[in-house]
Amino acid sequence: MIDRLRISAGVLLMVLIACSVAMAGGNRGQVGIGLTVTETAPVFMARIWVSNMVTFEPEFGIAHLSIDRPSGSATRYLPGLGFLYHFREGADLRPMLGIRMNIDLLSANDGSYSDIIFGPVLGAEYFISTYFSISGEYQLAVLVTDDELSPSFLASDATYVQSAQLLSVHFYF
Repeated sequence: MIDRLRISAGVLLMVLIACSVAMAGGNRGQVGIGLTVTETAPVFMARIWVSNMVTFEPEFGIAHLSIDRPSGSATRYLPGLGFLYHFREGADLRPMLGIRMNIDLLSANDGSYSDIIFGPVLGAEYFISTYFSISGEYQLAVLVTDDELSPSFLASDATYVQSAQLLSVHFYF
């Protein structure tokens, strides 16, 4: 019993030491793949560091839905693009500010419908190591719905302002 406690304490100590000496990533030319789980679909993204402070982020999500339309089912696509400025170059915790633009596209047998979503984001990315980070964002989004059917299941032909909170994980290589 005592040996297990010593081994557990030793492993915990090594993990804490490894985490405390982690080097931050986010260097020019570095590319990361990430995942954000939203209420509609998982969204996969690439975070491309164009400088030590700026990232360009294409993203894509897909989901299959059952809908109350003649076709009975549809596929929802969520392509998007983000541009973020990261503060505190080289730090483990890096606040960020930017903009995201997305299209929420619903494709069914009876047609295609799309909502446009864009707005500023404010967040932070924490580098656990050079190759792994967790980030959180708050987005204030303007949502312009399709004039016939909104993939976001809101009123058609309307404009909304709403907020969203996102939590993402990234793996850099």
